[in-house]
Amino acid sequence: MRPEARLEAAIEILDRLETAQSSLEDLMRGYFRERRYAGSGDRRAIGATVYGVLRRRGELDWRLSKAKCRCDNRLRVFFLTTLEHGPGLAEGPHGPELPDEAEREALSAAVLCAMETAPAWARLNYPAWLEGEIAESLGASHEAELRALCEGRAATDLRANTLKTDRDRLAGMLAEEGFATEPIALAPHALRLTADGRADQSRAFGQGLFEIQDAGSQFVAQLTGARQGQWIADICAGAGGKALAMAADMDNRGQIFAIDVDAGRLRRLAARAERAGVRNIQTRRQPAEAGWPDDWRGRMDAVLVDAPCSGSGTWRRQPELRWRMTAEGLARNAVRQGAMLDAAADLVKPGGRLVYITCSFLAAENEKPVTDFLVRHADFSVTPWREAAAAAGVTDLPDADGAHDFLRLTPLKHGVDGFFAAVMTRGLS
Repeated sequence: MRPEARLEAAIEILDRLETAQSSLEDLMRGYFRERRYAGSGDRRAIGATVYGVLRRRGELDWRLSKAKCRCDNRLRVFFLTTLEHGPGLAEGPHGPELPDEAEREALSAAVLCAMETAPAWARLNYPAWLEGEIAESLGASHEAELRALCEGRAATDLRANTLKTDRDRLAGMLAEEGFATEPIALAPHALRLTADGRADQSRAFGQGLFEIQDAGSQFVAQLTGARQGQWIADICAGAGGKALAMAADMDNRGQIFAIDVDAGRLRRLAARAERAGVRNIQTRRQPAEAGWPDDWRGRMDAVLVDAPCSGSGTWRRQPELRWRMTAEGLARNAVRQGAMLDAAADLVKPGGRLVYITCSFLAAENEKPVTDFLVRHADFSVTPWREAAAAAGVTDLPDADGAHDFLRLTPLKHGVDGFFAAVMTRGLS
């Protein structure tokens, strides 16, 4: 593809993203599947432009607005290209309409706009309406936290499947295949790739020796304290990364009930479980609020609520999510999160554990639903996350706001995606 055609493709993908329900990754995969003529170099160049616009959209829009220029994807792509490669855009029959004289003048003026005077939302690239929520949620360090979350590059972490191998043996096998890794202290079975590579194309992956899973996700899954012989419900299980981790900790003994409304995600979980040699996961398609079988009620040793949320903790991987957020969406999340916690409470046995997790850093999706739940359910109390981790045999604990009962993991402090976890225990009487 010629340079101008790559720009046109980036603009088309960004335009489609504004109305798509799928993730950017899935959208781009489908886009290139329809265009087999796009080579690997084309895909890399187009992807770099798309991700660049999304990661810098706050800055781009602020500077374009200061130059009295409209903000659309065509001009965002032109402006990003100018900032990164200088003036002089390629022209051709397969490219986008080039800027007219007024747009060229606006782009030149936008280049001169100094970011030192820009508001935080523009410098750190998030929606302006989130300013107050971010400051409240992250406190005095919010600018440093946002910089790590919005500008940093997410690593690729692996979880050694202890049903088939251990971390050291896995590292050796991957090294033989050309994949360099290093252990991560945060999770006992975690390895991090130290160079670019598709580990999911390795022989070790095909043999079910590991799953790709952020080390933060691995750590919070341990807070359930999953052990052999237990009954555990994983509500909103998705494709089952945490369920698979718990199954390995249980050595396939006991039962995990993976519940989700999406049949496609549950099918992916079934395929992953087969590859991993996991035999103690049952899947069930239903919303959490629909009610439970009688023999489940008050029976579960632990219930994991991996709550639907904004996904703000994953902005490094999914920069499109920040621009899809709305205040109305956050409010809807809060209602659903509360309903899911109420439904989950009905499953927990006396003395059992209820673990609430999000991949969000926003207090509206984290502390608030938990504190509201505790008001409604006096038979539950908070178990400090450090105490829960120690009881689960986790000894290498992160430095994560130890003065608080709730856990927060962040890219700045821990080098992982943003996660929140609260552990609650049901009273014995």
